[in-house]
Amino acid sequence: MKITDIYTKYEIPPNLADHQLTVSAVASTICKLTGKGDATKVITACLLHAMGHIIKFRFEKKIRGAEMENVEHWKVVQQKLIDTYGSDEHVATMAIVAEIGVESEIIDVLDAAGFRQSLDTLQSGDESKMIAAYSDMRVAPHGVVSLQERLDDLTARYDKTDDREQYNEAFKKIEAEIFAGTDVHPKQVSPERVEAEKAELRSFAI
Repeated sequence: MKITDIYTKYEIPPNLADHQLTVSAVASTICKLTGKGDATKVITACLLHAMGHIIKFRFEKKIRGAEMENVEHWKVVQQKLIDTYGSDEHVATMAIVAEIGVESEIIDVLDAAGFRQSLDTLQSGDESKMIAAYSDMRVAPHGVVSLQERLDDLTARYDKTDDREQYNEAFKKIEAEIFAGTDVHPKQVSPERVEAEKAELRSFAI
């Protein structure tokens, strides 16, 4: 099934579908430029990494690049998802991915994505996991940004905690690991290159 058909089946909001496509395009670009990671696993994981994330949407908060139309409809979709999978967006995502029938190795890559998983992802030394996690950290609600811009964005939007800095540092080390031994610079993962890659991924089949 094409990824766009999966998004339709599970009623994924347009901005969330676009986020997942953008993250997967970043990952695909990195795999192509560096020759690292298992591209198919990484792309599949990134295309599905936020399937349940409408659960955590706070519709009253206005975030640049994450504007939504027909909010009342999406509130109904959100409640339906909570009724089906519970109120934890990660648990919901993993349940949906299991329903789709994704391989366990891909689920392992998907499970590594996330801010608080950064230390474990770094320590794993797994290129595919690091690329998936890092790619998510290169995409802000308004588009592709540098890692530092994304970390600054998250710090500004969420409560500051004592352990936030260690996660930030872990992602900086992940970035260094991904591009180590290559002549590729993170800036080469540009919005223009990612947009071209994203167009191709709309027909990606899972």
